[in-house]
Amino acid sequence: MATAIVTAGAGARGAYEAGVLSRVLPKLIDEEREAEIVLVGTSAGAINAAIAAGAANESAAAIADRLLAAWRTLDVSSVFTLDRAALPAYAAQAIGFSRKHACALFDTTPLRGTVTDGGHVDWATLSAKFETGWLKAAGIVATEVESGKSIVFVEGLGTNLPRANQARDIEYRRAVLAPDHVLASAAIPVLFPSVNVLGSNWFVDGGVRLNTPIAPAIELLEKVAPGRNNRVVVVSTEPDPNQVPKRSSRPVVSRRPDILGEGIAIIYANLVDRVAEDVQSLRRVNALVEASQKKRVPDVRTAGHSFQVLDHCYFGPPWRGHLAKKAGEIFGAKRRWPLSTFSVISRLIGNEGPTHDELLSFLFFEPKFLSALIEMGQKDADSLMLGGTLPWKTTG
Repeated sequence: MATAIVTAGAGARGAYEAGVLSRVLPKLIDEEREAEIVLVGTSAGAINAAIAAGAANESAAAIADRLLAAWRTLDVSSVFTLDRAALPAYAAQAIGFSRKHACALFDTTPLRGTVTDGGHVDWATLSAKFETGWLKAAGIVATEVESGKSIVFVEGLGTNLPRANQARDIEYRRAVLAPDHVLASAAIPVLFPSVNVLGSNWFVDGGVRLNTPIAPAIELLEKVAPGRNNRVVVVSTEPDPNQVPKRSSRPVVSRRPDILGEGIAIIYANLVDRVAEDVQSLRRVNALVEASQKKRVPDVRTAGHSFQVLDHCYFGPPWRGHLAKKAGEIFGAKRRWPLSTFSVISRLIGNEGPTHDELLSFLFFEPKFLSALIEMGQKDADSLMLGGTLPWKTTG
């Protein structure tokens, strides 16, 4: 048996994932004694995966401490600065006055320094972590601009990589994981500049096409432990899609949406709703295989592939908008600082209310908010682990 931990793209909400992981990893490693683990992450989830991988030779408690320390010490100055020349450059380019390209609204040079030299990931010895201990493979997802494909950079399997998933346009590439891979995975289009990964090609956020990389996790598990009863842990910042919503699932729009209102609808369609599709697809396959009373059902579409029942855990907040609400509350206390970076971001976002708070929560790298998210993640993980055990299940 092997277990994959999937960490979704989330921006500043990655602190919530770190809170969840600080509870889940000790249960999985120390209590369940899982000896074969695969880590797969996108965007902020890639940062969490890299931190965990870099500390894989330490105790589960120490890994949890590293994750929490990384997010508790973050602030906006260690992630991005406003590129004040971006909008004028774009406007000049649009009317033909300049050939200079505006690449993004924010400059992520600080994030490169944080990821490379911040001390949270031991890049120099990361490769050695795959040789002994529980870490068997790690994958970081980014979107290749030229091809539009989801590229999973994989370390730990050598050349024994899964075949490309043609149906989902997912391709696997052998890599020695480095800061470039994480920075590319977290390069939110328009907001953050694309990244040229080690001189190979230009990449943007993996969440553009694969925000919660469940499919790659399953494929990598099959390479690590072929034919075995493997498992998947999904860590997201959205509620379980099979959970009955306690509140409105989306921000309420009382008037014709502006550009940002339409933008949040696109974000939900591409980042959030796809999570629900992937999780529900996993559960449908499980239900069908269980109904067949077989352990595996051949996949007639691809020779050598088969469907199997995968136990899984899903960790997320109790209702959609839960994290955004906290962002709005904490930001409200900062409005007296009109020249702060977040005040500028707030004006760029525009309208007030749930839509504003939803977008803000992805960029709100403010220590008080990040600490609050960690606590929320820990609390939600504890409530889901009734009896102190991981809530494994096959269907919703």
